[in-house]
Amino acid sequence: MSVKFSLENYTFEEVKKLDKNKTIIMFPIGPLEAHGPHLPLDVDIRGAEITVELASKQLEEYGYSIVSLPVLPYCIADAAHSFEGTISISENTMLNLLRDIITSVVSHGFNNIVIFCHHLEPKNTDVLNIIEKEFNLSKEANVLVSKAIEKSISCNKNILDGEFPLLDMHAGEVETSLFLWKFPNRVKGNYSELTPKWINLIKQFANGANDFETAGANNCYLGDPAKASAEKGRILYEKQAKILTEEVYYFMKSDEAI
Repeated sequence: MSVKFSLENYTFEEVKKLDKNKTIIMFPIGPLEAHGPHLPLDVDIRGAEITVELASKQLEEYGYSIVSLPVLPYCIADAAHSFEGTISISENTMLNLLRDIITSVVSHGFNNIVIFCHHLEPKNTDVLNIIEKEFNLSKEANVLVSKAIEKSISCNKNILDGEFPLLDMHAGEVETSLFLWKFPNRVKGNYSELTPKWINLIKQFANGANDFETAGANNCYLGDPAKASAEKGRILYEKQAKILTEEVYYFMKSDEAI
């Protein structure tokens, strides 16, 4: 994350001087999670960080002060937990952790908080939606849980070259492209030799699968990593960041914003 936007680079006096009504607290989340044999465990961490940074630069142009919390590297990641290195936490732990972090942020006068999670596991998304509802109903803070990733999926089909782009859901063409763009030296050379893995996770989970392995993704990737490129990574994530920017802009313009 850019020094410019990172909360950890402020002094307490600098934080105190911020215009709280015009400051948006960005809260990126992404678990430490297995992403195939070709990508490191921090794909979702870096994906959250990069998307939030790109969106923060755009939001500044609208006159908002953007401050980002450090990426929270833990959430519910049960789907990949059978793969070594993945860290998952329980639903109760996730709920209490988010409540405590947001409550602490609010205690310093910040009212507008945007959660961007680079991880679409349904149980995790359910917890985020509970948190959003709790804080907005209590009027304690105005919280937005971004749906930028979900919204970007339909757009991605016009950019991706894999046979079934809507099924490119994990460590496939999209996320491999991100790392080829931003961290090319961290992508293992075998990515270009990986065969496509097309699995409809929704159907597999409905039929009784409870993680990637039982769904058939025995190497923890879904999609076509071999079709990835750095240029696609740039296009995909700039588009995703634009969607996040638009979400936040309308969130702040709504009558509900505090």
